[in-house]
Amino acid sequence: MILRQHGKVTHIVQMLNNQLYHDTNAEDEFNIYRIVQVVWMTDNWEHPPENDKVFDCSIHFPRFGKAIKLENIQKLQTRWGKEGLAFQQHVQSVLNIH
Repeated sequence: MILRQHGKVTHIVQMLNNQLYHDTNAEDEFNIYRIVQVVWMTDNWEHPPENDKVFDCSIHFPRFGKAIKLENIQKLQTRWGKEGLAFQQHVQSVLNIH
């Protein structure tokens, strides 16, 4: 999962299971969470990578949006099509993940 904040990519995480956990203390819409492992996290919090650079196309993400499957983003599909591996390699290169 690619996590973004304010139009910048800040984390990539891997879900460790399919379980959703409910936070009974939370009184707003953010009352669920999952167990994840951090794959990548920006080391430059002043200037994390821009969305356009990571996705290699201009995508308008809704503010305060929920999780969106990448295959449901038309501009991303137009740019990368069925080149899933090429997209992954591009992201790894931009974020310097080895």
